[in-house]
Amino acid sequence: MTELTIKSDRPDAVRSELRSAIDNQVRALRDSIRRTQANLSSLEQKYGFTTAELLNREQQGTLDDDNLEFIEWLGEHRIRGRLQDELEVLEEIHIYR
Repeated sequence: MTELTIKSDRPDAVRSELRSAIDNQVRALRDSIRRTQANLSSLEQKYGFTTAELLNREQQGTLDDDNLEFIEWLGEHRIRGRLQDELEVLEEIHIYR
């Protein structure tokens, strides 16, 4: 576990600002994840198979690389993963008195 020390003459104000900034970023990430998931769901419905199946096809080399929506779909999946990773980091932050 990493511990960070911040010194200030106004510790309560700094604590409040940090908590607010983290909470705002968490909300923004959750919104982005919801939008990305909606995009993934839309593509799954359009093509009739899941993102897991898309990834399996990519891994097996049977994915139509000429279909730009498949490339977009893979990108959306990767973006969702990065957003979720960032969200996890922020949700693990604890600010102590």
